[in-house]
Amino acid sequence: MVFSSLTFLFAYLPVTLAAYFLAPLRWRNLVLLLVSLFFYGWGEPVYIVIMFVSIFIDYTHGLLVEKYRSNDRKARWFVGQSIVFNLLLLGFFNMITYVDPLQSAYDRFAEDTGATFSKMTDPDGEEYENGSVLYYALSDDGKYHAFLASGKGGYGGDVQVYVYVSDNKITKAVLGENAETLWGTFEENFFDQFIGIDITQKTSFLPSDVTTSSTAKLSIQAVSRAIDAVMTYYNQ
Repeated sequence: MVFSSLTFLFAYLPVTLAAYFLAPLRWRNLVLLLVSLFFYGWGEPVYIVIMFVSIFIDYTHGLLVEKYRSNDRKARWFVGQSIVFNLLLLGFFNMITYVDPLQSAYDRFAEDTGATFSKMTDPDGEEYENGSVLYYALSDDGKYHAFLASGKGGYGGDVQVYVYVSDNKITKAVLGENAETLWGTFEENFFDQFIGIDITQKTSFLPSDVTTSSTAKLSIQAVSRAIDAVMTYYNQ
C-alpha cells in the first residue's frame, strides 16, 4: 500500500482517522499501533514478526531506562543494548530473507514463459537516458527473449517490468517485484495492449503510445520507458 494509492486515500486513511478520534484517549496509542502494524504488513505480512520483536525489545528496554534513570551509567547501557539488539535483529532478518536478484530473474523468466533458461545472456544489461535493461536472457530453445527492464517515473522512483519477446513480437509484459503495489493503479488488462507489438517496426515507445484510463502519469511514463529500453536494446 503506497500513500498515493486509492486504497490508502479512500479506505485506510479515513478508517484510521475515524478509529483514532472515536477511541477513548487511553486507547488511542493502541489504535495507532494496530493500524500501523496493519499498514506495514499489507504487502509482506512476514515483516510484522520483526516489528513485534523490535517493539518488545524497545518497550522492555524503555522500562529499564526509566527504572534506572537516576543511574546514568545503567540507563546508557540499556539504550546501547537496545540499539545492538535491533541491529542484530535486522542483520539476521536480512540474511534469512535475502534473495539473489539474478536467480530471482531466472525463476521469473521460467515461470512467465514455461521455458528453460540455463544462463543469463547479458547479466549486466544496458542503461539508457530514461530507462534500462537490467537482465537479458535467451531461452534454451531460442524461442523467448526475456528482459527485466526499468523505467524512470519521476521523484527518483523506477518501475521494473518483465518483458518477453518471441518472433520479434512482445508476447507478455508484467510488473516487476518492486512495482507490484502499482497493480491497483492500472486496469486489470492494462498490459494486454503491448502483446503483439512488433518491436522491430518501432524505433521508440512513448507515454502517449499507452492507452489507459489511469491518471497515474508518472507510473505510465515509467512503464513506457521500460518498454522503450527493451525496444532499443533488442534493435541495436
